Amino acid sequence: MLVNSYGVLVLLGTFPAKEEMTTMTTVHVTAVTLVCDLVGNFEFVTAFGILLKHTDKRISAIHVTVLAAMYNLCEFLHKTYIFKLIDAFGIYYPQAIISCIGICLWVALRSTFIGLQDRPLKSWYVSDSVIAKKKTA
Repeated sequence: MLVNSYGVLVLLGTFPAKEEMTTMTTVHVTAVTLVCDLVGNFEFVTAFGILLKHTDKRISAIHVTVLAAMYNLCEFLHKTYIFKLIDAFGIYYPQAIISCIGICLWVALRSTFIGLQDRPLKSWYVSDSVIAKKKTA
């Protein structure tokens, strides 16, 4: 969250005009872009590792597809409203508010998410009755 907020607030919010760009500006943008991409790739691989760990192996193709679709929907949905908010209120206020909400949710729900690690993998599985219904259909 910090790296992406930095990218939005500093690079987009205070980016110099074309006449004022220097070699250091280019190096700064390149470094921030590389770090943002690296963090994004780590997050993507970690998220799908968690998804694959918790999928029901009996119906893994369907289960992974549904979980991945939900994950992608959550990831891309915020881009739509944040750009609408930026158009309406500028770049700083929406990013600051969304960052504060994200940090508050992280603090408030941290123990709940950590508690999910203690649940047995079977609790994440699709019930046997659902699979039995699907086999008879």
